[in-house]
Amino acid sequence: MIRLDEFLAATGGRVLGPARAQVFANFAYDSRIVVPGELFLAIVTETGDGHDYIAEACRAGATGIVCQWPQVEVPEGVTCIQVENTQQALSDYARYILAQRGIEVVGITGSVGKTSTKEAVAAVLAQARPAFRSQGSFNGRFGLPVALGRLEEGQDLAVLEMACDGLDEIRHLADITRPRVGVVTRVGHSHLHYFGTPDVIAREKGRLVEALPADGLAVLNYDDRRVRAMAGRTVARVVTYGLDPAADVWGDAVQVSLDGTTLDVHVGDETVRLRIALIGAQHAYTILAAVAVGRAYGLDWDSIARGLEAVRPMPGRTRLLRGAGGSYLLDDSYNAGPESALAALETLRTLPAGRRIVALGDMVQLGDYAEAGHRQVGRRIAEVADGLVTLGDLARIAADEALAAGMAADRVRVTYTAEDATRALESMLQTGDMILLKGSAEARLEYVTRELMAEPERAEELLPRQHRGWAQVRLMRPGRPTWVDIDLAAIAGNVRQMVRRVGPDVEVMA
Repeated sequence: MIRLDEFLAATGGRVLGPARAQVFANFAYDSRIVVPGELFLAIVTETGDGHDYIAEACRAGATGIVCQWPQVEVPEGVTCIQVENTQQALSDYARYILAQRGIEVVGITGSVGKTSTKEAVAAVLAQARPAFRSQGSFNGRFGLPVALGRLEEGQDLAVLEMACDGLDEIRHLADITRPRVGVVTRVGHSHLHYFGTPDVIAREKGRLVEALPADGLAVLNYDDRRVRAMAGRTVARVVTYGLDPAADVWGDAVQVSLDGTTLDVHVGDETVRLRIALIGAQHAYTILAAVAVGRAYGLDWDSIARGLEAVRPMPGRTRLLRGAGGSYLLDDSYNAGPESALAALETLRTLPAGRRIVALGDMVQLGDYAEAGHRQVGRRIAEVADGLVTLGDLARIAADEALAAGMAADRVRVTYTAEDATRALESMLQTGDMILLKGSAEARLEYVTRELMAEPERAEELLPRQHRGWAQVRLMRPGRPTWVDIDLAAIAGNVRQMVRRVGPDVEVMA
């Protein structure tokens, strides 16, 4: 909930005309998905100007507008706030509201596992205090402040996910949120396109623990050497977690089933078996991180167990769905990198199934590691899967590697559209099969998942990227490899005809 007086105090904005609405349910950043009662942000970026969509946002029910230009016209009943820069105003509001309300922040970052860790930590801490959590993956320079629009009165603790696709973004997020606790999950190859090497990614992720105060807490994954080394970059107390007994909070006896993941957790002389309803051995780390934070806040084992039991599977993150014809879908279509793909393959190998089939989409933003990463995943697919369908040019590299590793050619299909991938999978499916669907957001594998679901009418509830805004997003490239012959002579002839038609007094610009 956003109060007008607090927003004005935070941003130095001014109201243009009558201040009709005084309280807003949330921030809105996309006019296509505005909910009545929200405050619409007319964000100006390199790719678009939100001022062009103010009228549409108002028609959808926005009761407030934040804009940069004073010439904006809004309907009666809508409060219009002018600021110098809408993006800066959003950061200023986030910094102000957290400080003004005295909210303690737990920040969570890493290449993989951020969202599940955020959900588990928040669920555990909610057993003791009114805890806010940033929704979904609202975690960047723009998304994290937007998430704080849902902050409610009485919540004195915020668990915030922090991501980056550029240098110093974590430093910026830490500056506006001032976390007291920082959790770092793992450093992987995601976003190498922006950072170049994993060491640079580690340097950026470590900005979170650098920002912690002396009375704060850094919770670090002991099993990742780059994360473990971050202990030397903070003045805060350090607690480590992992499967290595050298960690402060460590686990073993990990079991994965269709119902979730369990393991034994050891802290000092105490051992407790805990469960989370998230599928995959990687969620042993989710449990351990939540335990480390929960214990630091003084929660007992029963409270921690209740919090973990409250965590629900999330759309597109190793979520088990019923598929058509008695099959099962392990939907991991939210996003992908080599590390998360290998973890998903290990989950597929572990779960009971008639046959195991992989639908792999492109894994993007890997920079120079793209080919090696796809080949690594392709080799593992050949070891654990009975069939493979790839979608996209990069995923084809994995198909080639799977074939080179001995996978039979009649078990591999290469496709370039969601429709072709769906048809290929439908032709392979048998009762009892389990299909793992894994790819980056750009691959849009949720389209394939929806077509294979036993209950496609529940797609909006169960799958990622189902709102109207995402429905209108299209990739700016052909859906399959395309060759085009250009007849330059014909183009020249067309230009000559155009010149003759417009006459000698009109210049033609090409």
